[in-house]
Amino acid sequence: PAAAAAASTLPTPQELYEHVRRGVVAIERNGVPLAIGTVLGGDGRILTALSGLGGSEGADVRYADGTTVHAKVGHSDKDADLALLIPQAGKWMDGLTASEADPAATALRAMLPGRGARLGPAEASIKGRTDAHARDGLPLLHMLDVDLKGPPIAGAPLLDATGSVVGVLVRACKGTLQVPVDLPWAAWGSAPQARPAAGPAACTPVVLRSEERRVGEECRSRWS
Repeated sequence: PAAAAAASTLPTPQELYEHVRRGVVAIERNGVPLAIGTVLGGDGRILTALSGLGGSEGADVRYADGTTVHAKVGHSDKDADLALLIPQAGKWMDGLTASEADPAATALRAMLPGRGARLGPAEASIKGRTDAHARDGLPLLHMLDVDLKGPPIAGAPLLDATGSVVGVLVRACKGTLQVPVDLPWAAWGSAPQARPAAGPAACTPVVLRSEERRVGEECRSRWS
C-alpha cells in the first residue's frame, strides 16, 4: 500500500514535461536564439552559460508561454562560464531545482531544440571526468564530459528523471591542440584542423558541464 501511494504521487510523463518546459527559457537577441537558460525555482533569476551571450550584458528571455522580457547580467563567473540573468520586468517563478542524484548513475536528458525549434528532452550520458581549463589556463574542477544526442547549445540544462537540474552545458577547454579559442558552439565535438595558436590559452573547445550537484543553490548563496 505504501509503495502504491508513493507511485500515485509521481507526476505523469506529460506533467513532468510541462514542469520542465516552464522552467526552461530561450535566450535571444533581436529574435535570434543565443542560448538556453534555466529559471531558478522560487527565485526567478535565470542561470545560463556566459559565453552564450556573446559578450553582451543583457538579452531577451522567451518563456514557455511566449512572453518575452529583457534581462541583464546580474552576476557572472568567466572562468566557470556561468551567468545569472535578472529579468527587468515581471517575475516568472516556475523554475527548476538542483538535483541530488549522482549524474553518472542516473538517466539524463538535456533540453535542446527539436523540430520547429521547440525545446524538448534529448538523451545524454556522462563520459567521465575530464581535465578541463578556462581560456586563461585556470584549471576547472568538477567538470564532466557529456555525450549528447543532439546539438550542444550554451546553457542547456541536464536533467535527472524527476526533472531536477544536475548541471548546465558550458564552454571550456580540454587538451593542448593549438586551435583558435573562438570556435562557434556548432563546431564543438568536431575535429578542427590544428593551426597556429591565437594566444597562450589556445585549446580544443569541448562540451562540458559542471559536476556541482547544487549549482543553483551555490549560485544563490554566492551571488545573492
